[in-house]
Amino acid sequence: MSQNSMFPGLGGSMRPGGNSALGNGLFASWAAAALSPAASSSWLQVLQLAHARMVGAYSQSIDIAPIYEPVLELLANTTIRSQMLNVDELQAFYGAMVVKVSELYMNVREVGSNAGADVESFQKDVGIGKGNAWCAAFAFACHVRTAKLLGGDTTAPKSANASAMWFNSKNKNTSFSADSVYNGLEDPRSGDLFVFDKVLDNEGAANRERKKAVDAAARTRDGILMKAKKDKLTGEELATVKKDATLAYDEVALAATTKRDKRTKGMVDGHKLLGGYTKPDAQAFVGGHTGIVKMFDAAEKTIVTIEGNTSSGEFGSRDGDGVFERDDRMNRTKGLRKYPQLYGFVRPKIVFI
Repeated sequence: MSQNSMFPGLGGSMRPGGNSALGNGLFASWAAAALSPAASSSWLQVLQLAHARMVGAYSQSIDIAPIYEPVLELLANTTIRSQMLNVDELQAFYGAMVVKVSELYMNVREVGSNAGADVESFQKDVGIGKGNAWCAAFAFACHVRTAKLLGGDTTAPKSANASAMWFNSKNKNTSFSADSVYNGLEDPRSGDLFVFDKVLDNEGAANRERKKAVDAAARTRDGILMKAKKDKLTGEELATVKKDATLAYDEVALAATTKRDKRTKGMVDGHKLLGGYTKPDAQAFVGGHTGIVKMFDAAEKTIVTIEGNTSSGEFGSRDGDGVFERDDRMNRTKGLRKYPQLYGFVRPKIVFI
């Protein structure tokens, strides 16, 4: 796959720099200084300016190559790179660039169910085929593709399982709970991953749905058999009623089980992942959902997100048909009405091997 097909917003005739007040002339002069013998005194300024320009480019249809290429040149210098890796500004720039890369896919829509050229490219990045849920694949793809543009790799978990984004980040990425954000102890930032859909018991939402359907079918079956007894049916007539009632129950039970198994295919309860989460009251994840944080409002406690495999509806499906931007993922009231709550955030890093 070519770079331009993988990154539809790079190259071409798009205006570099957009309408940002941080013009290309000033940026170019700082970049030139950073690559001079006095680089150690100016590379941080180049990095900070690149970060500001990348954030300023959010929601603009522009070519981001002129923004990140001076940083890429700095990273090519191993001496400067070792210094850059010791400051948080590099990771902040990387996170902002992840957001901008994710915006390049805002027009992606499925062709069929969990399929289509772009969707399948995300799925390929985590080693799954078309037809599989792809929210986690999209989040990973945006991180790994951004890292590759900068000549590096990412610590984002390579997984098709949304909940693994949290549990497989142990000892590798900064992670913090949603409660810590609600309580003002932590702030998500651009490029972070949110992890959603913590079910509220160890059986999981999928098992609860199956149980509800099977219990209803059992009540229907038992009602039919009680009526047959009340009507004093006997012999072949009673046998036929019992057979039909049992077959109807079995059909519902099979359909409910198939639906549950399809939903949880490839998923593992959260407390079993990585073999290290052994909290006695560990609560399981089933399915889940994840995406990329674009912005966080600390005063309002709200986030703007960019997500794959979701929708534009009121609640935003976790099995939707495209890439969408949403602003309701920290809405606790809405969460209680429709699905379990936001669980936490993960902050992948760019690394160089």
